[in-house]
Amino acid sequence: MAPGAVLSEDRVETAPQPPGRLPRTVVLAHAATLVVTFSMWAYLDRNLWFFGDEWDFLTRRGLHGAYFSLWAPHNEHWSVLPILLWRAIYSLEHLSSYWPYLVPLLLAHVAVVHLVWRRCLREGADPWVATALALLLGLLGAGAEDLVWAFQIGFVSSLLFGLLAMEVVEGTGRPVARDAAAACLALAALMCSTVGVASCVALAVLLLGRWGWRRAVTVLAVPLSAYALWFALAGHSGLKATGDSFGVPVFLTVPVFVASNLANDLGHAASWPNAGPFLAAAVIAWGLWGRRRLFARHPAVLGGACAAVVFYALAATGRDRIGPTISPSRYAYVGAVFLLPALALMLTDVRDMAARWRPARGSTGPRGSQWTMAVVPVMVLLVAAATAGNVIAGVRFARSRTDYVRGLEDQIITSAALLQSADQVKRALNRYPIWASGAASGYLTPYLLARLYRERLLPRPGAALMTPTEVLNDLSWLDLTGSSHPSGRGRFQVLSSVGVTWSRVGPALGRRQREVLPSGRADLLGARDFDPVIDGAAMDERRSVPLDAWPRGPGACALALPAEAHFPLTFPASVRLGFAAGARAGSLWVSLGKAGGKVLALLARPWGTEGLPGSAAVQGQALTVPAGGHLWVNDFAPGDDLVLQLPPGRSAEVCGFSPANGNVA
Repeated sequence: MAPGAVLSEDRVETAPQPPGRLPRTVVLAHAATLVVTFSMWAYLDRNLWFFGDEWDFLTRRGLHGAYFSLWAPHNEHWSVLPILLWRAIYSLEHLSSYWPYLVPLLLAHVAVVHLVWRRCLREGADPWVATALALLLGLLGAGAEDLVWAFQIGFVSSLLFGLLAMEVVEGTGRPVARDAAAACLALAALMCSTVGVASCVALAVLLLGRWGWRRAVTVLAVPLSAYALWFALAGHSGLKATGDSFGVPVFLTVPVFVASNLANDLGHAASWPNAGPFLAAAVIAWGLWGRRRLFARHPAVLGGACAAVVFYALAATGRDRIGPTISPSRYAYVGAVFLLPALALMLTDVRDMAARWRPARGSTGPRGSQWTMAVVPVMVLLVAAATAGNVIAGVRFARSRTDYVRGLEDQIITSAALLQSADQVKRALNRYPIWASGAASGYLTPYLLARLYRERLLPRPGAALMTPTEVLNDLSWLDLTGSSHPSGRGRFQVLSSVGVTWSRVGPALGRRQREVLPSGRADLLGARDFDPVIDGAAMDERRSVPLDAWPRGPGACALALPAEAHFPLTFPASVRLGFAAGARAGSLWVSLGKAGGKVLALLARPWGTEGLPGSAAVQGQALTVPAGGHLWVNDFAPGDDLVLQLPPGRSAEVCGFSPANGNVA
């Protein structure tokens, strides 16, 4: 009987193994792949620093006296093992260098690449195709976020432990020992991140296909029961903390999210984004065509495909805030690991089809063996071209992230020094969370910044970081906030705007005037002498706005309307405001009407941008405007300009600015 065949649940069979004798050139090429993988990412990551969620592990987690229990979820993730790893490194190295935190991630990535290569060979993939795809995964710039952010050890470790579990159950030795080891590895995958759930799905399909449900239950009963117990006792709190919702609209977006992420990730992995839908359709058609063969002979490949779908579905429900068609880079890496064996097997099927080609009798055309000699090199070259595109994408992502986190490092260090003043700590105490210290620098309250500086865990700022300009920037960073009440009487003046037209709302707000334009559309106008302009040019297009869509705004108000006639608004419109003369603080009233939503408040000077679209538009403070309600945006540091970015296509009512020689009279 062929290796891997199964007659009954009681009979132990040996699963297919990788070819015992691979060509030496293949082995050497794969070894070079692993070296190049580690070397490239180590070089690209050489100047990175701590960022985002990493500060949660560094400042609020631990075994004794921590702000959060070790078992408390990080967002929706069970992150016990990454937390223990980071606390161990922190106890030895503190914040002296980013390298001790980064090296485990890169080593785990190299191990994942090797295990995926072994899986491709175990399933009978062409050795050169498997090696080329392993290099593509190693240098996957489409998933660069998981490789330039040490915090992503959670995602990568879940994949690593899941792949190891699949290797163990198909390995040699006593079945009881292998099942126990696989169960421990599955539990470890779950204790790293929610990606472990998808890894357990892949393992379950493999067990069902090869040995049936009894062994699947034997291996997975303990890890899944432990995960369910953790979720019931502690993990469910992560859903509330992240604001997840599970209504019908969220579940209706799951198919869209899964399909769009599958297409986008395959397209970017192939360095041909427009081809993503065609590649996804080809993979799905191939899987449906050979579904019986996959389950009978290649359940691990089918399990990986199922795991990818489950992962995208979990991301759709756990990250419903990001939209149904957003494809984060960190998701592309996970999808690639799960789908790569299927791609290797599909390309090998193409090779086999070429090998079976027989020309018509009397024809002088090439035979199958000749086609095979041509097809495999062509496939390898195509994968190599995709790899080159991924290298370029990885370089760009790493450079952008390095510039960003180094800017945050300067800001964190300078702000920590400024917070040694008790008065500044008192003023900054309620200015949290803000995106610069919340999502981007993660969980750094003023007290934590001041403590890290006092304990000499942060570098001391040099003269270049304590210039008047830098001090102003960081005071602004500490002082920008959003609240339900105005905090200062100073007002803003509109300096410039991008992607909006303006319609004036007069001070008499008890009644809104409705003017029917010649085109039949309606607009809101509150002053007869008001002539809205955009960038100095007369506005020739006006947008209809329902009169009952807005709450009552105080003082001088205007409607910022998306200028769809002037811009294809796939990016947020923005408005730049500055303090009125003599003001040392200012408050701005903002409403998004009945729909509500989020606006992004950022400071122009610290980031060197006026909120323009593109790569210059960086993170600021995300402020939630309630549906049918309003929000005050307060700034306490004079000398800097405030930029508001509005949701794409969404109108906003802005109140509380003084007359100026800008866009709004």
